[in-house]
Amino acid sequence: MNTMIDACHQAEFLMQAYLDNALSHEVAAIVDGHLAGCAWCRDAYRFELRFRSVVKERCAEDGPCREELRARLRGCCQEQHDWADAPGAGA
Repeated sequence: MNTMIDACHQAEFLMQAYLDNALSHEVAAIVDGHLAGCAWCRDAYRFELRFRSVVKERCAEDGPCREELRARLRGCCQEQHDWADAPGAGA
């Protein structure tokens, strides 16, 4: 497989942890380097930043977000957290 495609797949896989500042400095630096040189991944990163910003804004405790959506988002976050904590998830 193409090295650039591999790097893009890896950047996509790490994107959420990168956005959460949950990566080691070394791994974050690798993602930084890739984003600096790959317009496609950089655009995806910017989209995720904006998406998170809109969700946060819309779902603020006093914001216009419906409780149903807020509950679904909490459920999704919990499912992702549960999956990440599953045995072998980091393997």
